[in-house]
Amino acid sequence: MATRLEREEPDMAPARKGFRLRAVLAGFLLCFPVVYSVSTQGTSGIFSLMVAPVSALLMLIIANVFLRKISTKLAFTQTDLIVVFIIVSIAASVGGEYSGMAHGGSASYPFHAKWNGTVKDKILPNVPDWLAIKDIKLVEDATGGGKSIGYTFSRISTYLPVWVGFGGLMAAICFAMLCINSLMRGAWCERERLTFPLIQLPVAMCEDGGRGGMWKSR
Repeated sequence: MATRLEREEPDMAPARKGFRLRAVLAGFLLCFPVVYSVSTQGTSGIFSLMVAPVSALLMLIIANVFLRKISTKLAFTQTDLIVVFIIVSIAASVGGEYSGMAHGGSASYPFHAKWNGTVKDKILPNVPDWLAIKDIKLVEDATGGGKSIGYTFSRISTYLPVWVGFGGLMAAICFAMLCINSLMRGAWCERERLTFPLIQLPVAMCEDGGRGGMWKSR
């Protein structure tokens, strides 16, 4: 008598919900206080796990408690919270103190070229015009200081193209790194199953929209 073995179908994992537009909007709105925080604080803000993005995430999780009481649809989901954290983390990294150092460098090349032959003959000719100011007449009055806010606004047309250039360069670098992470995701997360301690705290905070086991553990 032949026996028939029933082939059990594996349980299908529940489909993950995608992020919503509100997550992107919230992320960009939180960029303002986050970037202000990391750019004005007296101590170094460039750490592996920065305080400002985690604080912004904690604020949203607290807000979620009140949003759920109004309507569960208003609350941010786990995916939404992770998207917000990604946006503010990148903004905090770009807005840190080392990015601010690039501003001074973009305007100081003409001054260095006066006494440094390497800058004059090697560096300045090879730096694109959209990444540096090369005419000393445009920046020489900046050494005097003591200018009014009106003077500051009058010089925006001089510095804005350089700021936009550096912003585009940083955006391209961030996009390239995201592409690399996407390409390596299969090897790192699925085959080798590497652990990433830096993201364990944010992911645990975002679990179930801020209602995960982390908040229930004593």
